Parts: sequence; C-alpha cells; structure tokens
Amino acid sequence: MKAFKDGAPVRLVLPWEPPVHYENEADWESVLANDIDTPGIRNVLGHFDRYEVKDREIHFYMHTTRRRLELKKLMRDDKHWKRFVQRYPELKVEWAEDVAE
Repeated sequence: MKAFKDGAPVRLVLPWEPPVHYENEADWESVLANDIDTPGIRNVLGHFDRYEVKDREIHFYMHTTRRRLELKKLMRDDKHWKRFVQRYPELKVEWAEDVAE
C-alpha cells in the first residue's frame, strides 16, 4: 500500500488562508491542528503525527486504520465529520495511492 512521507495513507488538505490576521502564522497552524485533533475527527480519519505547509495549503498526514470504502461511508454518515466539513468546506481528503508526488 502506498503511503505519504510519514507512512500515512491519507492526508487532509486545507487552504492556508487564515480567516483573521495572526501575528504569528504558527498560531493558525495550532488552531487547525486543535480542530482536527478531536475525538470526532480521530474516530473518522485517525490521528496525525505530522503536518506541513506547502504552497497555499496545509497538509495533515492522517494515520487511519480504516479501509477506503469504510472511511467514505463514515464521512457520509458521521455528524462530527459533517460539522467539520461545514466549517472547512474547501477541505480535501487525498489518498497516497491517488497522489503522484
């Protein structure tokens, strides 16, 4: 199975555009990380150990134990995930096997 740099099969991609001005850009990183590091999101996508800012995006490398079809079903049905998507409608979920790097 193909994986990203840190062995994660999935990455969550969000635009790197804070909705408000932060003196220190790392503050926005921590806001996003805290939003993702919740029990509801961990239940769906797993945990992340690493994230990085690339171009105008931030990539969170997710360590899920779920299969792709199971994950897609959860994303469709889980209320925590739906709220997260409403908060960040521009997010993308990418699988390492689909992304050429």
